[in-house]
Amino acid sequence: MSDVALHTPQDDLRLLNQVSRAASAPDFLRLAIRGAYRDRIALVVSDGPAASALMHIVAGIDRNTPVIVPDAPMRHAPAALLGLRDVRAAASLEHALDGFEAWIDGRRLDGHRPLVDIVDGRLKLDPLALWSAEDIDAYLAANDLQDAQHHQRLA
Repeated sequence: MSDVALHTPQDDLRLLNQVSRAASAPDFLRLAIRGAYRDRIALVVSDGPAASALMHIVAGIDRNTPVIVPDAPMRHAPAALLGLRDVRAAASLEHALDGFEAWIDGRRLDGHRPLVDIVDGRLKLDPLALWSAEDIDAYLAANDLQDAQHHQRLA
């Protein structure tokens, strides 16, 4: 039997909760995507400025990170604009997450959700949970993504 200690989602939850409060959203995601959950994490997004910001951050870390778009396709396909290579439409989030141990939630922004949680046995990361609409607008402007922001807000 191996001497390697197994970790649980609860162990990861405690560690990532500590890190998420001290690190920037990109640094926090880099730790999860390139480290703890390499090849076992997906980004879940829908339309909107928060989705554009998260896809830009994730594309800068690993363009091969799978992107799941539940229920309906995006009207403006920002994933293509931002260079992510693995975009998957999904009728059901539950089945779309099969095979992943963690997911990054970029579907809504309300400021009242935890940065890290466990949902259905998987670690759920919400790196923009503490960002305001103004924070997202500033990120999009700073990264020359105003066109994606403008088109999505008009839709």
